[in-house]
Amino acid sequence: WMSGYTLKYENCFANDNLASFLLCPNDNSCSSGCSGGAKYTVDFAFFLDAFTEAQLGARDYACEMARENCDNDDEDQCYANAGLDNCVDDDEDDFNVQEYLECAQFEDGWVGPYCADGYNIYLGYYEEEGCYTLAAEGTFESLYGYALPYSEESIITGDCANCKEHALEQDQNEGDQQDEDDVLEQCEELYKGSSFKCEDGMGGDTSG
Repeated sequence: WMSGYTLKYENCFANDNLASFLLCPNDNSCSSGCSGGAKYTVDFAFFLDAFTEAQLGARDYACEMARENCDNDDEDQCYANAGLDNCVDDDEDDFNVQEYLECAQFEDGWVGPYCADGYNIYLGYYEEEGCYTLAAEGTFESLYGYALPYSEESIITGDCANCKEHALEQDQNEGDQQDEDDVLEQCEELYKGSSFKCEDGMGGDTSG
């Protein structure tokens, strides 16, 4: 059943280290409400890793489709024609945000995500292991010569992630392409890992 739904981030809870998300029927647009959907709560770090992984898979699939269905030899122009502006990786300072979705050492300090205002999720720089107290504003830039990526732009965007598996083999990861359903593995993991489920507004059977 989940292949007919889209994963939509709702908010985060800093004090409880939790995040909530919605599963919305695919006929709902990402910017609209979630009629006929359900709400779930899950561990913050677990959600962040799974959701960003699902978004990356969707982006990679859209970029490949733009390349394959374009007669232009210029890939950048193919992406532009398809309205895609995130197909070219920005490797500034070789910073990989996926490595810091949980508190991790960076040079002489630590970098990790935090829930800023109940919705936006930023990366912060910390001077002690465990990422408990943010360093003073500007510390990262003064030490390394550039602003910490995602320190002012939220890691989670307003984009949704469709729970139907993409055609790309690499998106059907960890043997997921061998299972009997067509549901993206990250959606399955988030559903199973949810500590709270409110499915009163959903129709149909969600047990399978």
